[in-house]
Amino acid sequence: MSVRVRYAPSPTGYQHVGGARTALFNYLFAKKNKGSFILRIEDTDQDRSQESALIPLIESLMWLGLKWDEGLILKKGQLESQGFYGPYRQKNRISIYKEKALELIKKGKAYYCFMNLEEEALQKQQALQQDMSFKVSSPYRDFDLSQSEKKIQDGEPFCIRFKTEKTKQSYQLKDLVRGDVSFPGDSLGDFILIRRDGFPVYNFSCAVDDSLMKISHVFRGEEHLSNSLKQQMIQKALDFKCPQIGHLSIILDKNKKKLSKRTGSKSLDYYRQEGYLASALLNFLALLGWNSKTQQEFFYKEELIEKFNIKGLNSSSAIFDEDKLLWLNEKHLKGQSEEGLMKEIKVFLKNPISDKNLFKKMLSSLKSSFKTLKQSAQLLDLFLTDHFELNPKAKDILKGEKSKSLLTHWIAFLNQKDKDYLSLDDFKEFQKSQKNIKGSLFFKPLRCACIGQPEGVEIKILVELLSKKQLLQRAKVALKYTRKD
Repeated sequence: MSVRVRYAPSPTGYQHVGGARTALFNYLFAKKNKGSFILRIEDTDQDRSQESALIPLIESLMWLGLKWDEGLILKKGQLESQGFYGPYRQKNRISIYKEKALELIKKGKAYYCFMNLEEEALQKQQALQQDMSFKVSSPYRDFDLSQSEKKIQDGEPFCIRFKTEKTKQSYQLKDLVRGDVSFPGDSLGDFILIRRDGFPVYNFSCAVDDSLMKISHVFRGEEHLSNSLKQQMIQKALDFKCPQIGHLSIILDKNKKKLSKRTGSKSLDYYRQEGYLASALLNFLALLGWNSKTQQEFFYKEELIEKFNIKGLNSSSAIFDEDKLLWLNEKHLKGQSEEGLMKEIKVFLKNPISDKNLFKKMLSSLKSSFKTLKQSAQLLDLFLTDHFELNPKAKDILKGEKSKSLLTHWIAFLNQKDKDYLSLDDFKEFQKSQKNIKGSLFFKPLRCACIGQPEGVEIKILVELLSKKQLLQRAKVALKYTRKD
């Protein structure tokens, strides 16, 4: 059987980074094994699914670079199913689920249940009073099918429940990450397959889809362990082959609490807007719950595909360390070509690029200072604009006792130079002429006069990237903030 894996998000909001990691591990497994990666949308939860969240979710995955082989795709702003096993949205597969539910009823593996919410609540209360775990005990479990059909014809509301075998033996589950997992035999009651509103529950639609779409392996979060047991029961009852399953580690935030959409964790789109590279985020997500068994931490996608092995997946909780993500992003930025970096940064710039060659020189000179695309663009915009402002710290620095003398000599020096841009030798010449002003008393006021802030890029780099005209204009503005005699 060929490798076929899927990522099946629910459109209940933004694309969560935990979900993106699940997608990544499925993608890497498929590519490593020359298999297929499928995108399926699980949208049968009418209360939580949002149509407006679907396209942004797909666009986030596309930005991350996880190209799927079949499933729901976006073409010219329109959603389409691509593949032989569609449709790939569960809300378009309702008739399939009803057909399979009826098949289970005819096999005696499921039944129509006419219990109302009050009856269920009463059983739940009784279980609580007896300090017992709650499992539904339906009086309709052994109803004759003709009796149930008569009640349906009379208009009585119903759901469809799976008939769980009563056993004291433990249920066993083979997990690709955790090994053998067991569940107490009495841990499950008769669970719902089709709700009263006619829509399937997650476990039923997922079990049916995985089988009909010939999914060979499933990698998903640890929170789905109990779901996997129910899904395998359904698949076996329908005489389907069960896919192999691996449950990934939980991702924790810096406070050791579970990272989740409901607790306000950040989205893929947040990191995109903050100027993180997709390659860096992929690299970082891959290290959450997977180990290459080497000292290497910096990976491009192609290397991840080459080195990925499910033996490297572990069940220990992973910490979402934003400092490490930023460190990886810096390394990926430094690894970009000037051409590639220019394309990425342009989106974040406020000012136009008038001279591409000069801009590439800026990228080459300043790359070591870049942390994110957004921060890089903010730095580059200081060079691209004719509008010059000093921040409050710069204004305080310029009030120093030697700042006025320094800038006066700087302006005079610039006026003597008959060239559009200074060289490093020119700067050294000026520095040598100011022997009585050293260290921060020299560098900070001069940097303030170049980029309007006392910290940041080395002066010897700045003076080669700003034109003589810009340097003069900015120095004259800065001079106005120096101490009055």
